[in-house]
Amino acid sequence: MIAILHTLWDVSAASYAEANGIDEADVPRELGGYASACINDIPALADSDGWARCLHTPDLPDQLDGRVRQRIDWRVAVTATSWLAARGLDQQTARTDLLAHLAWDLYHLPSICVTDAVMTATYAVDGRETRREFRPDDRRTA
Repeated sequence: MIAILHTLWDVSAASYAEANGIDEADVPRELGGYASACINDIPALADSDGWARCLHTPDLPDQLDGRVRQRIDWRVAVTATSWLAARGLDQQTARTDLLAHLAWDLYHLPSICVTDAVMTATYAVDGRETRREFRPDDRRTA
């Protein structure tokens, strides 16, 4: 099963820098690098021998009012049976669960979940687009 996950991140440079002990100027590079490095370590994806590859490596994003806005798109590949086994699901929900689960886990990565980040995940399943916004108030409650 191949799926595409689009993510749009919006985080204050100060919040991310403080949470991660880096300079604010390094936030655009660090945010994208961190998410890219961590996505393949998400337990359900690793347990199902799946993988994700970054499709969109943007130039440094615009910083408006001290906020970093960055788009990161992923191509995710995993066999449906492996994903279903790792998650204990039935065949009808594999693709939707894969994308929703990865989006939730990306937003809850340790170096992101302590910031003021907002992430919008967009993906299509069976021709229907789903768009979900994750906000700080949503943390650890999906």
